Amino acid sequence: MEDNQSVLFEKIRMGDWDFVDADWRHISKDAKDFIKGLLVVDPKERWPIKECLRCRWIRKDPNNLSSVDLSTSL
Repeated sequence: MEDNQSVLFEKIRMGDWDFVDADWRHISKDAKDFIKGLLVVDPKERWPIKECLRCRWIRKDPNNLSSVDLSTSL
């Protein structure tokens, strides 16, 4: 988050981001790892689909994932 839109866009362009604990404390490490793999600026370094599909978070039981309450993160 930034007050200045130009600064925000520059951070997005540079891939300068982090997980704000207040918003992400309920999100699993596996889910964060998945997001980190996708939010890489350089497409050569970004996770390809095969890596995404090997991610522990993606491979979890869908019934378990669907029961996770994310409303506290909104």
